[in-house]
Amino acid sequence: ASSLTHSIRPRKSGPDESDENRLFPLVHENNFGTVGIDWTSRQVTLSLVSADDCGVAESRGAWPGECAAHNDTAGRVIQSVTLPIDQLR
Repeated sequence: ASSLTHSIRPRKSGPDESDENRLFPLVHENNFGTVGIDWTSRQVTLSLVSADDCGVAESRGAWPGECAAHNDTAGRVIQSVTLPIDQLR
C-alpha cells in the first residue's frame, strides 16, 4: 500500500499492525518507495523516501510535533534495506 498522499497516524493504544514479516517500524509520514539495482554487485536496495513534511496535516489538522520535526526533509530516506539479488525469489 502507498502512503504517498495519506499516511497512518500513530495510535495511542491498540495494535500497531506488527507481524513476523515486518522489517522496520510502521512509518507515520507520507512516503514513496524506490528500488535501486546494482547489477555489478548483484544487490537490490529497497527504500522508503519522505514525500513531504507533514503527513496529512492539511486534510486533518496539523500533527502536533510531527510537522515541526520534519523541517523540510522531503526526499530524505526514512528506511532502507539492501539484499543480494540471489536471495530474492
